[in-house]
Amino acid sequence: MMAQMQILNRMMFLCVISLATLSCSAQKFNVNNIVDTYIDYYSPRNKIFTPTKTFLQLGMDNEEGNLKEKNIHINNNCFDCMGKISDQNSIIEYRGYKVIIYADNDENKNILLSNFKNTKKTSAFFLNKLDDNIINDVGSWTFNYNENAKISFFCNSNPMKNMKEDMREIKQKLGIQNVRDCVSALLDDTK
Repeated sequence: MMAQMQILNRMMFLCVISLATLSCSAQKFNVNNIVDTYIDYYSPRNKIFTPTKTFLQLGMDNEEGNLKEKNIHINNNCFDCMGKISDQNSIIEYRGYKVIIYADNDENKNILLSNFKNTKKTSAFFLNKLDDNIINDVGSWTFNYNENAKISFFCNSNPMKNMKEDMREIKQKLGIQNVRDCVSALLDDTK
């Protein structure tokens, strides 16, 4: 009888551990889809969007007020541009592009790196020094993820020729047609 109780207790313990592990690892982000779509969308539209002239910046932070909700940001910049690379950033290579990985904490950086596949380490590089008299605001794609790691909102702050059509095309390429976005909200277009 005692042996059966011990076996039952161990089985319960293993079940609890398994469930805890599954819930911790449930936050899966399809980072490759984001980066692939970003590269595929902009490279044919911009002559300098090439691995030799452009690098990518990919970051993750927590949504304000809710540590379980995350934001992923992606943008690009030129090697001749002004900027700063922190010692806390990781630099990796993906599809020939150098990608600077940044996050607001180590946990988010590890989540981002563990969900970004087919990358390799690469060498660091230096950018022109930032000028405090110039606003260095680079547009980006921002994805807001809810507690279940599902995209709940998307925004493209890069310049677009036709905001409504460009947003619709990007969302279709990403497979997030039914996700709320900042352009539809701006144009009061929920279709």
